[in-house]
Amino acid sequence: MRLSALSISFIGILLGYQLTHMVPEELNGSASVLPRARQLFDHSKKLAESGKLREAADVLHSALLHEPDLAQGWYSLGGIHYELEERPEAIYAFQEVVRLQPLNAEVWFILGTINWEEGHPQRALESFKAAVAAKPDYSDTWYQLGLLYWEEQRVDDSIASLSNSVRENPDFAPAWYSLGVAYAKKNEMQSAIAAQKQALAVDPDYFDAHVSLGLYFLAVGDYDRAIEKLKETLQKNAKSTLVWFNIGLAHMQLDQFDLAVQALHKVAKLDEDFLLAWYNLGICYSNWQDYEMAIVSYNRALGIEPKHLDSLFNLAVNYSLSKEASLAVSTYKEFLKLKPDEVEAWHYLGVNLERLGKTVQASEAYEKAVALNPGHGDVWTRLAHIYEQTDFPEKARKAREQALSTGFTGPQSP
Repeated sequence: MRLSALSISFIGILLGYQLTHMVPEELNGSASVLPRARQLFDHSKKLAESGKLREAADVLHSALLHEPDLAQGWYSLGGIHYELEERPEAIYAFQEVVRLQPLNAEVWFILGTINWEEGHPQRALESFKAAVAAKPDYSDTWYQLGLLYWEEQRVDDSIASLSNSVRENPDFAPAWYSLGVAYAKKNEMQSAIAAQKQALAVDPDYFDAHVSLGLYFLAVGDYDRAIEKLKETLQKNAKSTLVWFNIGLAHMQLDQFDLAVQALHKVAKLDEDFLLAWYNLGICYSNWQDYEMAIVSYNRALGIEPKHLDSLFNLAVNYSLSKEASLAVSTYKEFLKLKPDEVEAWHYLGVNLERLGKTVQASEAYEKAVALNPGHGDVWTRLAHIYEQTDFPEKARKAREQALSTGFTGPQSP
């Protein structure tokens, strides 16, 4: 899941040259700033105010030649380069700021964000760490750090950083939401639920938090609450395929297949290429013993992804259940080309070959099954029956012994 990082904006920085966590510098009337540098700096500000950013940058470069240790000048230059989408130049300018002001948490934060945008996660990580070292209560930086750890798949570090973010700013809903997502990744579902509830307490209209809370209720088996929460989100987005799909799954878990079919058909209507909607519709119809509609549904799924193994296997099963042995055989064979080590596919291929009177081919399929799983008593029993029919008494005897050794006493599979 992609979490939403904070963005940075230099509107106001360009015009006002104000920086919250910066060591103050007085430009006007400061004896430490050369008059020529002060003139150039003031001129660059006017150019920036009129939207002439390129000219403002050129003037600032000239000012910094006269006064290379003017942190506020480097900061303003970095902001202009960023607005001009000149990221390497912006990074260089902000690095000059932290060279001069190593405890400037806001600039470390900006450097981390730009480096992350530019695809330099290690540099971003170092910058964010420097920001929180300089200002341990900097909630926004803890948040960015948590998201960066998430992208780096360091979930424990992500949770620790996001927890620091909400500790410092408990009214920031995106941090609570992201913390919930991270807990869910670790399958700590009660903590994930608690975090999403906190996100919604801060922002009752947080759509993603509503959806996630519904999904987490689904994950812990609280299907009624999952349905209730997910249906609430439909008031904000009635066309969310994700929401309708998971409502369908929750109804399936409650054996409410009529309601599940309604929800899944809604998904398929909104997105006819939603493979798992068709796949789960097949399961619903099969549970209803409506094999014809199950077959239609699985074929729709396979029309989207011809190598979707679960749909292919279930299609073969439904052909078998509807006594279409020839189609079952061809579908099992297609499945086994893709997954030749599936014991039950060999098993049921043999069953359907027997129905077609192809006992030799059936015995070959059964032999493949027991080679993969020697403890499959049902298949040994079927093999013994075929060997007896085809006049192989010794093979039949050994197959019976194998079946008994597995403890199999039940009837053969249909």
